[in-house]
Amino acid sequence: MLPTVKTWDTPFTIIEMYSAMFILGGAATAMLGLYRIGTWLFLIGAAVTLIVRIPYFNLMRSLAPELANAQCGWVVAQSLLLILATILIIFNGCCRQKRSTSLYLIAFFCTLVSTLCGRILFYNLWIIPM
Repeated sequence: MLPTVKTWDTPFTIIEMYSAMFILGGAATAMLGLYRIGTWLFLIGAAVTLIVRIPYFNLMRSLAPELANAQCGWVVAQSLLLILATILIIFNGCCRQKRSTSLYLIAFFCTLVSTLCGRILFYNLWIIPM
């Protein structure tokens, strides 16, 4: 939490940083061959990110409404890409007899772009009171 920036002085700041570590690390771990642990790390991070997204955005809309409303596209892009990556990882891990590294690679890139959208959203929401 950063007390100097009103929109970053929330518990969501910590959740945002650690969930990115879980989703990117989990997707990379699964892609590199540690399927079970990578899938679980990714699913934990993705679930936390998606569950917290609506309360986080509602809080941002209460703190800086015009700034938050201008960032809706980033929220939608991040959520859709993360959902797509989750579907790919679950399908590849649970529904296929032989795991495909290329599906894990696509899921990793979806996760990477999703995380970048989340970072752009996070850093676009900074305001410093004068």
